[in-house]
Amino acid sequence: MSSPRAVLLVVGLASVTASSAATFTVTNTSDSGPGSLRQAILDANATPGADTIAFNIPGTGVHTIGPLSPLPALTDDVGVTIDGYTQPGASANTLAVGSDAVLLIEIDGTNAGSSAKGFVIQGISASVRGLVINRFDSAGILVEGGYGHQISGCFLGTDPTGRSARGNRVGVAIAQPGLAARVDCGNEPELSIERLQSGGAGFPSLAVVGGLSPAERNVISGNSVGLTANSVTNCLIQGNYIGTDASGSTALANQNGVVLFITFATAVGASANLPSPGTAGANVVSGNIVSGIIVGAGGSNFVGGNFVGTDATGTKSIANGTGILLQDGSGDSVYGNLVSGNSRHGIREFHAFSGRIQGNRIGTDLSGTAPLGNALDGITVIANSSKVFIGSGNLIAFNGGAGISIGIDPSDATNDNWISQNSVHDNGTLGIDLGSDGVTPNNDCDGGRGPNLFQNFPVLTSAVPSGTGTTIRGTLNSVPNSSFILQFFSNSSCDPSGFGEGETNLGGLAGSVSVTTDASCNTGFETTLSVSVPPGSFITATATDSAGNTSEFSACRLVTIEPTTTPTSAPTSTPTSTPISTATPTAVAQAAVPVLSRELLLSLALILATLGVLLLRRT
Repeated sequence: MSSPRAVLLVVGLASVTASSAATFTVTNTSDSGPGSLRQAILDANATPGADTIAFNIPGTGVHTIGPLSPLPALTDDVGVTIDGYTQPGASANTLAVGSDAVLLIEIDGTNAGSSAKGFVIQGISASVRGLVINRFDSAGILVEGGYGHQISGCFLGTDPTGRSARGNRVGVAIAQPGLAARVDCGNEPELSIERLQSGGAGFPSLAVVGGLSPAERNVISGNSVGLTANSVTNCLIQGNYIGTDASGSTALANQNGVVLFITFATAVGASANLPSPGTAGANVVSGNIVSGIIVGAGGSNFVGGNFVGTDATGTKSIANGTGILLQDGSGDSVYGNLVSGNSRHGIREFHAFSGRIQGNRIGTDLSGTAPLGNALDGITVIANSSKVFIGSGNLIAFNGGAGISIGIDPSDATNDNWISQNSVHDNGTLGIDLGSDGVTPNNDCDGGRGPNLFQNFPVLTSAVPSGTGTTIRGTLNSVPNSSFILQFFSNSSCDPSGFGEGETNLGGLAGSVSVTTDASCNTGFETTLSVSVPPGSFITATATDSAGNTSEFSACRLVTIEPTTTPTSAPTSTPTSTPISTATPTAVAQAAVPVLSRELLLSLALILATLGVLLLRRT
C-alpha cells in the first residue's frame, strides 16, 4: 500500500502587479470615522494594490475596538494584511511550547449585533495576524471566497492573555469553495503536502490557518466550535492550539475543536508526508468537550502529526470527548498523531470507507512507553464502515476498552477492515474485538456473519526456538478453498482472557504466511520466522482473508524448548519428519494419547516386575 498523503489541489496565486500599495493606520478605538478600523478597511478595499492595515493607538496596554455593527468585508482582489503586531509593544510568540506573545489589539463583538462576524474575507490573499477576536455572535473570522488567505498569531475566543474564555460562536469558519473544484482521488492520494506551506508558491486555494513557526500559532479556544470548514477544498490547519489556553497545558474548551464537513483534500496538522507526533506544524487539539477533530462527509482529507487529547508536551492528558471522529467520508487518512488521554474513544470511524489509520500512538505518552490511555477503545470502527486499513506502525496500548474494536455489536456489517503490523498491548479488554462482545469463538468453516465476517483466528499448536529464529506450528479452519494471510506477534505476557494481544509484530509483511484451506475448510502450517523469541514469551496470530477481513488475536501459545530424547539401550524408533496436520485441535490432542499410554504401560510393567521379585524372595 502506498503511504497516506494529503491530496491537495493547489491553485496558484494570481500574478497581479500592485499599482499603488498603501498602509492605512488605525489610531483610535472608535466604531467609525477617520483613524478607525472600519474606515481603514473601506480605504483598503477602495485602493488598488496589496495594502496593509497597521495600528498605532496611543497609550499602553490592550486597546479594545468594539464595533457597533458588522465590519465591512475584505474584498481587495490583490491582498490586504491586517497586522496587530504593528501596535507599539505588541510581539509575536517565540516559544516552541506555550506562548510569550503580547497581543494589544482586541476586537470585541459584544455590541456588533445578532449573527455578526468579526472579519469576513472575500478577496484574494488576505492576511489577519496578531489580533484578539472574541464575543462575536457568529464567527470571529469567516473566509467565504477567494484563495491564498492566512490567519496567524491570533487569539480567537479568549481574552488578550489567552487564558480566559471570551468565546465566539465559531472561532474560524471557512464556508465557500472559492476557485477550487472538488477532487476525487480515490484511495491513492499522492500530491505532496509540502506544497501547502504558507507564503510559498503552492498556497492552498482557500486558507492557511496557522503555520509552521511558533509566531504563526493561533489559539482557538473558548468557542462553541473552534474551527469549521464546510464545502471547501484545499485548506491547511497547522500549528495551532485548539481547545487549550495559550500555555498549551490547560483546557480552555470549545464544544468541538475542528469540524470539517463536506471537505476534500484538506489537511489538519504537520507538513511532512509521513509525520510523527509533534512534527513541525502539528496542532494541539485537546480539552474540547465533544470531539477534538471531526471529519465528515468528504474525502481524501489528512490528519497528521497532531497531539489530540494531551498537552503540548504530549505527557499529560487534556481530554477531548472523542479524539478523532471520521464519519460518512471516503479515503481520509489519520497518520502519525498522538491520540491519548481522551474521555471516550481515541479514533472512531462511523460509516466511513477506504480510510487509513497508520503510524499513530494511541493510548501512550509521546515517548510511547508511559500509559496515557483513552477511556474506551483505542480505535473503534462501526456502522457498516468498510475497507479501513489499520496499520502499519500504530502503537495502541493502555486504553480502557479494546485496542481495536470492529462493529458495535454482532449485527454490525462493518466488513473488509484490514488490521496489519501494529503493536497492540496492555489494553483493558481484547487487543482486537470483533462485535465488541469479547472473544468470538471460531465457527466451523467460517460462514460469513458479523463484523469482519467474524473471521476465524488461527490455532497455534507449538512455538519453539529454532536456531536464530522461531518455529510456529498451527492450524486454521475457515472458508473452504480460500487463501489467507497469517501474521504473528510476540508478547511478554498473555491477556487475562487467554487470547493474546499483539505487542511485537514478528517480521512485518515479510514474516507473514500465506495459506490456503482445503475443501474441508482446514489447513495446517509450519513457519520458521527469522526473529528469535525467547522461551517464556507468548505467540499470537491473526488471519486475514482476501477481502481484508482480519480476525481477533488467537489464543496465546507459550514459547517452549522442545525436550530432547536421551538414548537408552532399549530399542527406539527412528525419528521421522511429521507432516503438518490439518486436523482440528481436538484431533491433535487425541493424537498425543498413544504416547502417554505407552509410557504408562512401561511404568506398570516395571511395577509388576518389582512385585514379582518380592514374591519370589518371600517364597
